[in-house]
Amino acid sequence: MTFQTIVGKIQSSIFTPMVALIISWAAVTFLWALIKYIKSEDPKAKGEAVKTISWGILILAVMLSVWGLVNLLTNTFSGWGSNSSQNINIPQMQAN
Repeated sequence: MTFQTIVGKIQSSIFTPMVALIISWAAVTFLWALIKYIKSEDPKAKGEAVKTISWGILILAVMLSVWGLVNLLTNTFSGWGSNSSQNINIPQMQAN
């Protein structure tokens, strides 16, 4: 098993689902706070909902930006991205 295969398996089985889960959580939190803001009549509750909405937008923006940047760097420099057709030869030591 090569290093490239190991990194690819780790990325596809751990990191991609984890990032998708965090982005989904931020989107659900944002929508929940938006509904809470619309239904609430109390100014204090609306203020808390606005704070939660702001955090949800910030988390979504940061996560999507980082995810996009990592994919851009991966595809640009290493060629390990899913759309890459390059073969990278990583030197390996042979066991005797």
